[in-house]
Amino acid sequence: MDFRYLLDTNICSELIKNPQAKVAQKLFHIGTHFTAINWVVKAELRFGARLKNSTPLTQRVEALIHELNFIDFNHNLAFHYADIRTELTQKGELIGANDLWIAAHARSLDLCIVTNNVKEFSKVTDLRIENWF
Repeated sequence: MDFRYLLDTNICSELIKNPQAKVAQKLFHIGTHFTAINWVVKAELRFGARLKNSTPLTQRVEALIHELNFIDFNHNLAFHYADIRTELTQKGELIGANDLWIAAHARSLDLCIVTNNVKEFSKVTDLRIENWF
C-alpha cells in the first residue's frame, strides 16, 4: 500500500462521533486507501469504548477499525522512538507515551500524522502534521 497519512486517535474518534462532519469529508476526498491507523490508535479506541461500557459505541469503534487500513511495526520504529524521546527529554519537552509511539511510527514511515493535537506533535522534529478539523 502507498499510505500517506497516519490517523491519530482524536481523528478516529471524530469519525465515530460525527460521520458526516469535516473530518469524514476530508477522508472521503483523500481516500481511505491513502490512510491508516496503527496498534496504538486501535488500543486507544478500544479503551475508550470499554471505559464508557457502551455496546453501540463498541460496535462503531470496531466497524471503523475494520474499515481502516492497519500499519504494523517496522524495523525503524524503535530507532525513531529512541531518537525522538532522547531529543524531547534533552529539551524538557516531553509528550504523552502513546503520542510518542504514534509520532515515531509516522516519522519512521515518512507519513503525515493527522491530528487535532498539533501542539503536542509539533514538538517532534521532522514530523509532518495536518489538522482536518
